[in-house]
Amino acid sequence: MILNALVEKLKRRSKDDFKGRHFEATLILQAVSWYLRYPLSYRDIEELFRERGLEVDHSTLNRWVLAYAPLIEKRLRAFRKPHCGSIRVDEASGFVVAPETAQNPTYRKTIFLHKLAEMGFENRWSQRVMGTLGTHFSRAELEEATRRSEGDEESHEVVRTRECVRWLAESNYQVHFHPSVPLSQRVIFPVSPNESNGIEDARFVRFREEDGTICYYATYTAYNGRAILPQLIETTDFLNFRVLTLNGRAVQNKGMALFPRRIDGRFAMISRQDDENLHLMFSENLHFWNDPQLLQTPLQPWEAVKIGNCGSPIETPEGWLVITHGVGPMRRYCIGALLLDLADPGKVIGSLTAPLLEPQDEGREGYVPNVVYSCGAMVHAGRLVLPYALSDTSSTIATIDLASLLAELNAGFGPESS
Repeated sequence: MILNALVEKLKRRSKDDFKGRHFEATLILQAVSWYLRYPLSYRDIEELFRERGLEVDHSTLNRWVLAYAPLIEKRLRAFRKPHCGSIRVDEASGFVVAPETAQNPTYRKTIFLHKLAEMGFENRWSQRVMGTLGTHFSRAELEEATRRSEGDEESHEVVRTRECVRWLAESNYQVHFHPSVPLSQRVIFPVSPNESNGIEDARFVRFREEDGTICYYATYTAYNGRAILPQLIETTDFLNFRVLTLNGRAVQNKGMALFPRRIDGRFAMISRQDDENLHLMFSENLHFWNDPQLLQTPLQPWEAVKIGNCGSPIETPEGWLVITHGVGPMRRYCIGALLLDLADPGKVIGSLTAPLLEPQDEGREGYVPNVVYSCGAMVHAGRLVLPYALSDTSSTIATIDLASLLAELNAGFGPESS
């Protein structure tokens, strides 16, 4: 009923939205509303119009849905206000939209220099090129600086350094979505050579700085078919994204997860450098990580092979809640939990001896069988809301009473989940 009323209102009030179209607004909105309300394909709608004496190609219908479904979605939001502290999950879209990649992104000179030095390319040629650039520089300025230096010398070291500079520039990029694209349609596809075979396991966190400003970060694994590389995504609005390489000796392996605020003035990160144990590390600079310290080793049979995190730690009155995954015999993945001291997160003050979630029944079968896995959770109205995937085939959400979970963490027994 709401959709019908909204379509009628758009027919009356949205003439400007349909300027330049060969068909009337009424016809366009009828087609889009059919598509949104019923399980019809474009060819089904094409046939419905043909029965009514109208010829509309399915490709035209596709353009209408892409153009006007977001408009209807935007106007529907007024009818979808959450109430009584509830959470509303948007319906999954049938479409995906790739962002525009910035053709001339900007870079921070300190990060660029540090990465070159870390990779062993701090030499006279790189110092001369970087010395001509400002504290922030664009891709075009970098290319011009390297072009001016081409005739200086062409040793093997210079050739390799030039290739590294180009690789580093391609690995740090910016993308942008148009505000009209619904959130559920925004998909970041691989851009740099590092991630040509996949952008994996993004762990998003809402980070609050000490001055109250908010930024959303995500650590993820870039995979090129041969090697993996941890990288970082930054955004404040989920429209504009900056993708950056991470730096330092501790930037290794998978599963880096940032704490949602500084601790004693420093950034903190959960990691797994040795592909077996959980580590904790601190840094004055978000982009540079060194000197991880051992946090937790696998203790239970269901995590005997290795242990990792399932997203950023969650701050609770009892301590930092860390959702974990454990890999046991036959590479069976289960989800567990740890509790860390609020003031000293290097101290484990609670853990589960039994899995919080484990593969069961039909959830055991899939592309990667015997796996339950998550990249993040949140606390809402006294419950832990935990989205997770089953065997790389489907996804679902579990909710768990937070107080019960915290009590079980201290007692050492696994709670019931729903």
